[in-house]
Amino acid sequence: MSLGIALLGTGSIADHAFAPAVQATDGAQLVAVLSRDQRRGAAFAQRHAIPAVYDDLAALLRSPQVDAVIVATPDATHEPQVMAAAQAGKHILCEKPMTTTVAGCQLHGRGDSGQRDYVCHGLYLAL
Repeated sequence: MSLGIALLGTGSIADHAFAPAVQATDGAQLVAVLSRDQRRGAAFAQRHAIPAVYDDLAALLRSPQVDAVIVATPDATHEPQVMAAAQAGKHILCEKPMTTTVAGCQLHGRGDSGQRDYVCHGLYLAL
């Protein structure tokens, strides 16, 4: 069984970090990509052998092939995308920041998505 992962965003970090990382991970498969621009999404999907391209987050989240999402979109879109994915019952990896406001952090911390929320933030420090 494989974990179906959707990549939200087609920018540099999605292209050069997240897509190759998922492809190199046993038990994980990129099953969808979300892009504001359908042509850019299609080109990204072709480059990374992703079978489905969406320009509508709600439609992507309804896909039974999507178990988890990686949020790699512009910062201002993280909060609503994370909340929508949580409400849809998806696992979520969100590129920093998870939100751009204090109120957004409080919302995530309360678990207002209706699901069991765990908020984790990872940092790597080289000393």
